Amino acid sequence: MGRTLFAIEDYSDIETQQQTAIVPDDKPRLFFAFSSDKGPEEYKRNLDRNKVDALYITNRKTIFQKHGQALLGATSCVNSGGLADCKRIVATDSKLAHICIAARVKKENVPDIAGYSATGDPIFQYYMVGGGITTDSSQADPSLPDPLVYKSVAMITYEASVLAIDGNDPDAFATAFDTYCQSVAPDHNNIYPVDGTEGYYPLFILTDNGRGVSNKKIIIEADWSRGRPIDFMKYILKVYEEGRKLETYAFSFNQDIDENKVNLSIANIVRKYGLQIRCRQFDKQIRAFAENAAFIAGITSDDFINSDILNALDENMEQYDKIQISTSSIDFSQGIALLNGDNGDFGDTPLDSVTYTARLVEAFNGSSDVKNFDEIYDLDNYRIDAIFDQNYPDPVKRAIEDLVEFRQDCFYFRDMGLGLTSIGQIQFANSSNLKSRFCATYHNSWDIEDPYSYKPITVTATYSLINRFVNHFLNGVSRPFAGIPFNVAWASNEIIEGSVNFNPKNVPGTDQIQWFKDNRINYAVYYNGTLSMESEFTSQSRTTQLTWINNVLSLQAIMRDVRLWCPKNRYRWITTKDLSDYQNDVNTVLEKHSGNYQTLELVYAKDANYENNKIYYAYIYVRFFNHIEDEFFRIAVLKTNGSGYEDSIALNTGESTDY
Repeated sequence: MGRTLFAIEDYSDIETQQQTAIVPDDKPRLFFAFSSDKGPEEYKRNLDRNKVDALYITNRKTIFQKHGQALLGATSCVNSGGLADCKRIVATDSKLAHICIAARVKKENVPDIAGYSATGDPIFQYYMVGGGITTDSSQADPSLPDPLVYKSVAMITYEASVLAIDGNDPDAFATAFDTYCQSVAPDHNNIYPVDGTEGYYPLFILTDNGRGVSNKKIIIEADWSRGRPIDFMKYILKVYEEGRKLETYAFSFNQDIDENKVNLSIANIVRKYGLQIRCRQFDKQIRAFAENAAFIAGITSDDFINSDILNALDENMEQYDKIQISTSSIDFSQGIALLNGDNGDFGDTPLDSVTYTARLVEAFNGSSDVKNFDEIYDLDNYRIDAIFDQNYPDPVKRAIEDLVEFRQDCFYFRDMGLGLTSIGQIQFANSSNLKSRFCATYHNSWDIEDPYSYKPITVTATYSLINRFVNHFLNGVSRPFAGIPFNVAWASNEIIEGSVNFNPKNVPGTDQIQWFKDNRINYAVYYNGTLSMESEFTSQSRTTQLTWINNVLSLQAIMRDVRLWCPKNRYRWITTKDLSDYQNDVNTVLEKHSGNYQTLELVYAKDANYENNKIYYAYIYVRFFNHIEDEFFRIAVLKTNGSGYEDSIALNTGESTDY
């Protein structure tokens, strides 16, 4: 399999003590792992505000209370214009809410009615004395044990049930339901009959999109809005949650119907358009169900499956003469609840669960039990620009460090938890942090107003950095990610006064600010009521140009773009012309980044060993701009008898100068 590999060689060691051009970029993709009231468990990519809200949020006001900072961070990202890659975690013993729909078909003799009265009561038919049929019961032949006239019909009963099964795989539920239906079949020698024998048929299963307690209800109604006669019946499926309609789509029970090149089977429609639920249908069993009902009624199975089978109405919206729906059948129009969901060990407050941390670790190290559990390591297909710590426990921080070290193309903004109020506490908390160019460390925490409940809550600085980063990314990651000029700062109405945990100062005997710089811990300070993030260090120990976040972000942007381009251009010949074309193409990719660097140059490193192994080996040389981080002013006190500062300096007798 083709791969795009990078090796970063850092030759930019700085022996002594960068304003970069702004290059627009596309929306940043930030990765979040969190618990939530609902939502899919698989990794979901490139979610915008609407999808995050729809998939994971039931009540915005309880996000922080129940699920902490992480889910709130995801909303901050998408509300600011970024995209969120999300992994919802659930307890291992949680259960999937679902409902299984089956149909029972039985040939029954029912009273043959002549119609209905004005009040809706059936008008029965009776055998008369001497022969004939009447609707007047007083003229019925009393000698007959049962004077009613009967007819044979296909009696259909739609039934809903749940399964005692664990896991999150709808296919497993489908297998279990099929097995159950076979076990309760009226004739075990003829499981899914088509010859008029009584049969029990699984039709479809609807499940929630992830495990946990569910408040979702499904309504299915026949759509007669296209007029009559119909060529096929289209049903409208609506998903409700606590009285709110979440989504609506149309489908057909005929799996062979398509419209605008889209198959209209319920499973396919839910797969393509459904966010809230998942579906598995039983194609063979649905066909057998239709054939058996049609056989009893004396019509074709195509006529039946294209009609309103839930209400036994034909193409003209008239009641079938020999097909009836049992009075004990479920009413799809009144709603079918998804049942049997359970939060397991997480309960209603996942943060209190003893397994919460372990499940978060699995989300970041690719060992969760969901399908494609390790795709977070897929550099070619799974782009991640940054991960912002959301007061994650220490084992989770270690898992994120391992992830960014492996990927190298995404950056980790790491917090240090809550309640650090001294350098000693900060030093101890920092001791276990990985020293890496792909990580940055922030010790601050403070209080803000919850954007949904408006209650004061305590968050780490990395939460407040999310919306700043989104704006920063959109306007050019090469800019320093700190300071008032680039709005990595917060006004007095954004941070509750007096809540910042620790602001370093230069005090007699201790230069706290220098200590933070030496230890590569980023800090915020107040300037005239504005809280400004005053550093943007990566946590690597060496002092190089990769000590600063913006430079690493700029390199990672190049890596992602080149990696995206490479598969489209592999398998060129290693000839002078093809190598030249290859280099020209890469330079086209690099061109969009050129304004971020003093130097950005691609050089092919001709090497016979690499060529024999069919590897394109090249250097990308970069030289960064410098930015202002500190100021140093000399104040020269001039002599009173000089005509200008040159004269005063020239007359200087050489006494020592203090600064």
